[in-house]
Amino acid sequence: MKSTFTIIALSIFILIACSPNEIKQTKEVRIAKGGVSLGGVFKINENEYFSSLYPHHVDEIIAQQIASQVYEGLVKLSSKNLSVLPSLAESWDISNNGKTFTFHLRKGVRFHDDTCFDKGIGREVTAQDYKYCFEKLCSHNEDMNSGFYIFQDRVVGANAYYESTYKGAPLAAGVSGIKAVDKYTLQIDLEYPFRGFLNMLTMPFTWVFPKEADEKYGIDMRTHCVGTGPFYVKDLKHDESVILARNEKYWGSDKHGNQLPYLDVVKFTFNKEKTAEFLEFKKGNLDIVTGVPLEMRDMLLQDFSTGNLQFNMNITPIMSISYYAFQTQGKLFRNKKLRQAFNYAIDREKIAKFILKDEARPAIYGIVPPSFPGYKTEEVKGFTFHPDLARKL
Repeated sequence: MKSTFTIIALSIFILIACSPNEIKQTKEVRIAKGGVSLGGVFKINENEYFSSLYPHHVDEIIAQQIASQVYEGLVKLSSKNLSVLPSLAESWDISNNGKTFTFHLRKGVRFHDDTCFDKGIGREVTAQDYKYCFEKLCSHNEDMNSGFYIFQDRVVGANAYYESTYKGAPLAAGVSGIKAVDKYTLQIDLEYPFRGFLNMLTMPFTWVFPKEADEKYGIDMRTHCVGTGPFYVKDLKHDESVILARNEKYWGSDKHGNQLPYLDVVKFTFNKEKTAEFLEFKKGNLDIVTGVPLEMRDMLLQDFSTGNLQFNMNITPIMSISYYAFQTQGKLFRNKKLRQAFNYAIDREKIAKFILKDEARPAIYGIVPPSFPGYKTEEVKGFTFHPDLARKL
């Protein structure tokens, strides 16, 4: 079934908007070129605490939302259409045979200031940093590495290096298919042409971090972050809050020449109760909530229709689908007709309307969410409610 996010917000642009409820310690909102508002605090709550912000171990949505403001990779996905855009690599070349990717790094990008560096001043990012991080990604570490599969069986030498680290004797030359050609040029050689490789490099596991921080903090990098992003971690209280502060040395700027980010602070809190979260939003203590508690939905829509609410509501399909899977290892569901019968016997429309109160849409178009760019739902015929056919099968 296709879920939807109901987003209720004073502002939905996390990196460019400013909250009307300012935290006293921050600078006042100021107007920059192009009429852009700078400053302010953006306050958001998450219903679960994260496990790790260490790039190679970011395997939760909550951790990714926080860490993506702190770390960056070679490339990133467009928030408009999911196309691959430049990030710390300002350009790249792909060989004619599709097996060699050469990335040209931006010059002048610096890591956040941190005590792991000489005099506490962050240094410039180089191709060698990416080689270091990618070789760490190809190393055996069950507790701190969830992303080896990106390079496994794809990057030349990745498997051999992983095996060497598993045996406790890492190859001195590292991963043969990852080369720092010069200070600002990184080359990656693949075993075979793979068109999706750029997309895989947008994942958190490929974000860059400095060797100095990794060697100094080790496993503590789960919470002690040193990246290049628009924000750095200013304060972190376990299971309570994370405060991200503006990176004054960030390399990015907007089309008017204003340095990014616009906000001074992003504050994450971790209240597990959805109803309590929504009440905090109504008090003005949060700037956005995603997903309205079903028990409060009718009341909210009624208030919204009367014009009594002082915030915006946006209903947007998310790229997610829920399903039940058949266990075909046993005798029962090896029968294809029985599996089809179950599909025809389920009234998805009724579940979506009455159980989920229109917070989801029936998945009658296959397994790909219809909000996925370029997916033509009209060309896919899935299962509909057909009890007679179910009985027949």
